[in-house]
Amino acid sequence: MSPKDPFHLNLGHNVRAHSTSGALGIFLPTHATLVHAHPSINDLGWTSRAHRKRRYRNLRFDGTDEPETALKALARFGKLEWRELSWWVAVLFTFGSIVWVINGFIVFLPQINSEKYGQNEVGGGWTAWLGATIFEFGAVTALLEAMNREEDIAFGTTSSHEDERPLQESSPHLEPRKKTKRLRLIPSDPKLWFEIGFWANFVQIWAATIFWISGWTGIPQVFESIQRRPRLEDGVYWTPQVIGGSGFVIASYVLAIHSSQLTIFWNLVGAVGFTLCGIFGYSRFIPADGSSNWATYQSACSTFWGGWAFLVGSIVQWWEAVQPPRPQKNKPTDVEAGSNGQREQGVEEKSRS
Repeated sequence: MSPKDPFHLNLGHNVRAHSTSGALGIFLPTHATLVHAHPSINDLGWTSRAHRKRRYRNLRFDGTDEPETALKALARFGKLEWRELSWWVAVLFTFGSIVWVINGFIVFLPQINSEKYGQNEVGGGWTAWLGATIFEFGAVTALLEAMNREEDIAFGTTSSHEDERPLQESSPHLEPRKKTKRLRLIPSDPKLWFEIGFWANFVQIWAATIFWISGWTGIPQVFESIQRRPRLEDGVYWTPQVIGGSGFVIASYVLAIHSSQLTIFWNLVGAVGFTLCGIFGYSRFIPADGSSNWATYQSACSTFWGGWAFLVGSIVQWWEAVQPPRPQKNKPTDVEAGSNGQREQGVEEKSRS
């Protein structure tokens, strides 16, 4: 498989992909327009992120969508999509972010008012470990999601058989092919290494694992022993935060290259906050009277707003995971009609453009 192939996923024989585009030339397409040969079926704006998160599963729009209240949409947060990896990714990062917000209050409030809020090394250390641990599991799940994205796109069909009977409605219709699929645990598919979404999650898992080191060294009993040796503290506590946080920044930026989703923006902001926490931590010290200095204040503050940014991004991602799939729809491409009112010739021409 090479990145020069026009489209890397399996399409039906009546469907072609055209107007493919990607963020970088070395990667496979992240955007495409899917065109069905039957003139009554609208084109579909396909994105690799939506495909990876199975936003096109069981999609059938017939133009009769009922209006939905905000209360009904919010109620879907209680829906358990436990069979969907994208749901687990959102839930894990949401609960991990909640823990980090709690940690932010624990470490930041004493910097604001040391007389009212005392230092809580035990609470701060254990919540940091728990937040980093949940993030690690979230990153593992996100990588599994990227490795197990669907290979097929059944667009504009009523069944998964080869005949692909065209639908009579004028809106996109997608049905994943009915196949028994085993969970892929290693990136054995060569095509994955040319997908920008996989690389973003590959970087993220390494970032989360390195960041996790600071969670273990931040456990109160461990941190108390290394705190007496500043160079050791910098090496095994603050440095993993800087490297891991920088990895989160890179992963978020790579995702932002090919998608403008709101969750990616907030995750990028959160990653910057966690990176700055470690950077300011190199100059951190707590005077004997319990007061704060500038670097200590900024380190705690960065954790505080970084945790909130991650929480906002994770909630948006959770919202996306439980809402009905509503991908971008394009109007039918203006192509020449073939025999039997179909668009085979025009589709072929568009697929070469």
